[in-house]
Amino acid sequence: MASPLVGDNSPEHGAASLNKLYHPKHTSCGAKLMPAPRLGTPRILLDPARYQIAIAFVLIFIFSTLPSHGQLDSSARGSSLEELRTAIEDSQSLTDTDRVAALNAIESASVLSQRTIHLKAQTQSFMDLAQAAPALLDSVLAELDAGAQNIIVLPESDASATELEQALAQASADLRLAREILLEIDDEIAHRRDRRSSLPDEIAAAMQRQVNLQETLLVSGEGLLAAARTAESQARADEVDALIQLLQSELASYDARQELLPARRDRAARRVAELVDIEQQWQDIVQAARKSEAAQAAREAQKLRIEAAEQSDALLSFAAINETLARRRASREGVPQELAETERELLIAKQQFAELQSQYTVVVHRLNTSGLSRATGIVLRRQYESLPNLATLRKQRNETRERLEQAEMLLVERQELRFGAGDIDYTIEALRAATRESSPEVDVTSPEFAEVARRLAVARRDLLDQLVVDSTASFERLLELEEHYSTLLDATQEYREFIGERILWVRSINPQLSSTFVDGVDITNLTFAIDAVDSSVDLQSTTAQAARALKSSPLLTVAIGLAVISGLGIYLWTGRVHRKLAEQVKSYRTDRLRYTYAALGVSLLAAIPLPIGWWTTAYLFSQSTGDSALISSLAWAMQQTFPLLIWLCVAASLLTKNGPVDSHFRWPTTSVVSMRRHLRWAGPLFLLLSLAALAINHLRDTSLNASYGRGSFIASQVVFAALVWIVLHPKRTVLRGYLSGNSGTTTSRLILVACLLGTALPLFLAAFSWMGYHYTAIELSSRVTMTVGLISILVVANAILMRWLFIARRRVAVEDAKRRREQAIAEANAAPDEEGPTESSLPPIDEEKLNLPAISGQTMQLFRASVAVSLALGLLAIWSSVLPALRAFDQVEIWPEIRIADERVDPAIEALDVNSMLVTGSSLNNTTSPPGTTSTHDPARPLLDPSALGTNGARADGQPQREAGDNVISLADLGLALVFGFIAFAAFRNLPGLVEIFVLQRLPLDAASRFALSTVLRYAIGIAGVLATSAVLGISWDKVQWLAAALTFGLAFGLQEIFANFVSGLIILAERPVRIGDTVTVGGVTGVVTKIRMRATTVTDWDRKELVIPNRQFITGEVINWTLSDPTLRVIVPVGVAYGSDIQLVEQTLMQIGEENNLVLKDPKHYVLFRDFGDSTLDFELRVFISNIDNILNVPHQLRIAIDKKFRELDIEIAFPQRDLHLRSVDPMISLAEQIRSGKPDDQRASD
Repeated sequence: MASPLVGDNSPEHGAASLNKLYHPKHTSCGAKLMPAPRLGTPRILLDPARYQIAIAFVLIFIFSTLPSHGQLDSSARGSSLEELRTAIEDSQSLTDTDRVAALNAIESASVLSQRTIHLKAQTQSFMDLAQAAPALLDSVLAELDAGAQNIIVLPESDASATELEQALAQASADLRLAREILLEIDDEIAHRRDRRSSLPDEIAAAMQRQVNLQETLLVSGEGLLAAARTAESQARADEVDALIQLLQSELASYDARQELLPARRDRAARRVAELVDIEQQWQDIVQAARKSEAAQAAREAQKLRIEAAEQSDALLSFAAINETLARRRASREGVPQELAETERELLIAKQQFAELQSQYTVVVHRLNTSGLSRATGIVLRRQYESLPNLATLRKQRNETRERLEQAEMLLVERQELRFGAGDIDYTIEALRAATRESSPEVDVTSPEFAEVARRLAVARRDLLDQLVVDSTASFERLLELEEHYSTLLDATQEYREFIGERILWVRSINPQLSSTFVDGVDITNLTFAIDAVDSSVDLQSTTAQAARALKSSPLLTVAIGLAVISGLGIYLWTGRVHRKLAEQVKSYRTDRLRYTYAALGVSLLAAIPLPIGWWTTAYLFSQSTGDSALISSLAWAMQQTFPLLIWLCVAASLLTKNGPVDSHFRWPTTSVVSMRRHLRWAGPLFLLLSLAALAINHLRDTSLNASYGRGSFIASQVVFAALVWIVLHPKRTVLRGYLSGNSGTTTSRLILVACLLGTALPLFLAAFSWMGYHYTAIELSSRVTMTVGLISILVVANAILMRWLFIARRRVAVEDAKRRREQAIAEANAAPDEEGPTESSLPPIDEEKLNLPAISGQTMQLFRASVAVSLALGLLAIWSSVLPALRAFDQVEIWPEIRIADERVDPAIEALDVNSMLVTGSSLNNTTSPPGTTSTHDPARPLLDPSALGTNGARADGQPQREAGDNVISLADLGLALVFGFIAFAAFRNLPGLVEIFVLQRLPLDAASRFALSTVLRYAIGIAGVLATSAVLGISWDKVQWLAAALTFGLAFGLQEIFANFVSGLIILAERPVRIGDTVTVGGVTGVVTKIRMRATTVTDWDRKELVIPNRQFITGEVINWTLSDPTLRVIVPVGVAYGSDIQLVEQTLMQIGEENNLVLKDPKHYVLFRDFGDSTLDFELRVFISNIDNILNVPHQLRIAIDKKFRELDIEIAFPQRDLHLRSVDPMISLAEQIRSGKPDDQRASD
């Protein structure tokens, strides 16, 4: 039997697309809720309904005058098509190509004929519905006039709780179906409105298509192929004719049923209200029946306990357990009470979900009709504020899961007890055995004992049966409640994102200035607004209500008094404490990190009183609102600005004289004074202006928002921009001292970027508010303020870390200075001839002149990584609610052409999609509809909206339809690719270092192995970043593989050296023939490997020159690695002694010298060789082993000095080369020399 809620089955979606109407995916249950249009999609509102109808009738008249060809009956045409098909198949004159083309045309004509039949059936359905509309309207109106029927049929007096629960389940199913019908009718109303506006255009397009087809039919030919094509064209013309008739009948049906749908909606809404009342009544009846049954069972258990007490202690104990179970079941903590509470929560969850569904339907329909108008924006904001709290829903779901686990454990326990109580005879025998043991004098065979025992056993069984039934029902209800909470949580989160994607792109106030503006102020609106504010504020009433609130809360009054008194005391006390702590940290002898923590605690304590007073005032205002909207809004605004006030107070306390920033963090005094001075005027001004803007915005008064609200907000943003400019500008007083010594660094560039961004962003928000996006500007401004607070917290945290590092480094430097002083004193006192210095004669340690150790690169990297991760997580938490709005950029296509893709729509929220539930025949929990009910889906209702697609794959607006494989890149894709690229770049730069610090250094790996793994990880991160960025841009491997192959082939010739070096670099990292820190010799160059890059390796030689050597030389050339497997090296020191020296003494002396040198290894053992008898020397060699190549020059140097010294002490002569000169015929030469010396002339010397 059909449900009385079901009215007429009305098709609402018009004719289906001709190209997709008979697609196998589209069945009669495939109706979907039309998704909401994308942001910025304009809704073209056509002329009123009467004008559309007039146009439609004119088009019908024109269509009726056109000639029509081949208006044959469908069956006759089908027969003729079959005959033509047979003739084509049997024809011998057709070529194979013509035969295939003719058969394809016949097949197409057959399909078109079937479509025509279906369209005519839909047309007849629309006509039948239009004809039946008056009678249905009279029936619905008569039912509405009959009044509500929420009287239930009371059950019989002896009805059990199980029968009542079945009636309750039927009432719940009826209510669920009624709500689905109501939501479907709402969908019909909105969709009918859309169809009425689009049908005239569709009829005109179909008629134009028919005209084009008529022109095609005029061209005829001879032969079977021409006949087949003519048949196809005729079938297509018939299909278009049927489509026109369908569209016309659909429009006429809407007109005929114009009054029926609202009446059906009223009837469905009233029926929902009736069924809600009926379900509540049944719940009360079921709950009362459960209580009655539980109380009756408790009374019977008590009676049995009294009877059992007369028999034996064993029966008494058994009966006491029965009574305990029965009383627990009947108590407030019993399962029936818990079940009633669960059903109440389930009803509330269902109502919340139904309300959420209704809100979603209203929003989607409004977006489909009017787009993102100001009115739609108001609806979106109100619904966004009224959405259930996600944290509360998540907490309720988790608590329900815990209750579900407990209910399941209780159910299993009671089922196990029930299994043991099923055998009555066994239970009686157990009671007899227990009685014989405890009370031997009792006759367990008496009929009285057997009767009482049997009644107790049966009572235990029945009681456990009830408990199992109750536990099962409780478990099932809790399971259903958990599913409802989970679905409600998911739907709320998706709906919040759905609204968040659109809400920020809607103007909340009018950006245009009216003619009544004088100097930028709307006189008319302001006069009305001021009168409204004056009438809403009653200071006397507000003061009286605040006084009553104080009297009703004595603790609050005491807290306020203590806050005021403590605030004054703290203000005077903190100054002295800061001065005392500043004195402690001036000297390294007394400076400790705990003093910094104490100063921070004192600063926070000094910042507390004013925020406490602020919050107390807001609380009093909220308690004394009465009918004053302004006071209520002011209290709300004070609560919203409470974090801002805390930030201002903490900042002012930290910047106070001798405070943490001045004395502990040691920022420049001029910078601290300048920040303190500017914060004193900008902070309160920004706070008050923000308070005014938020309070006025909370009033939701357009006039106030457009005047006072917008003016206050713009002024606050100007103040904020001015403060940022003053604080962060490089040439201002605050940062001038710091940047003068750090110009050109990364920090200075970041500060400049922050200055420009921090100044431009508030001004941009002010302009945004002036353009009408006031709500958007306020939301973004609050997150900008939170971002500034987050950055401030990270700056203070970084300062604390740097102070800790400074104290640790200074302690090391002081200890090193003390050690040097003690060493100097010890050396001076050790000299016997000189008077050494004393402790008092040495100058004191000067803290400013200490040579502090360099900051560890790993420590700084850890600090930077910690700050960066904290900043990223904080920004994600702050801006997460705004991120859905960025999806609007997904409709701005930049490839293959720049355009706004208005037709790209988001899918509907499946959990809130009414039609998606109707398609599956289920509601929230996939529950089956009650027997005898039917769905309201109309089989004559078209499955697709013909307005979405035109003919030949083109849209109705003339734009080409995108293919599934088209690569469309939007502005959102580009932005996401940039984000992925930035993340990949940051990970490429920093992640390998962090992995080495946290992971690799804890593994048993040497430095070279860690470097190789870090390099491979860096390459992997780079490749993954490129792939992820390319995937976002739609660049997949199947699209670029041929280009990659071509580039590889071309680059293999043009850049073969680079490729060879790259592959060699990979081989070096894999095989590790050279590693970071190895000493190598390549091409006559010896040095230490310092870097291994993708193309080349850097080697630093002994002259500290860095040589960049291509990686290929390490693979294909000859390389000496001095430290590859064993860094131990042998050093040879040759020594030559004079002939006649004591050889044994020389050998012993050389061995002793090698033994005494600390750099010479003991194992392998050094040794001495007598190599040869030289020309002038006896040649010896001292061969020693050293640990590494770092000492290859120092050890021979030390050994030679020791040899020279030792040989001198032992008179061992180190020989040098000697030559004997033998002269012959020396007498004439002597005579000639004497003549020259005597001065004889040349001729005389010649004669001589």
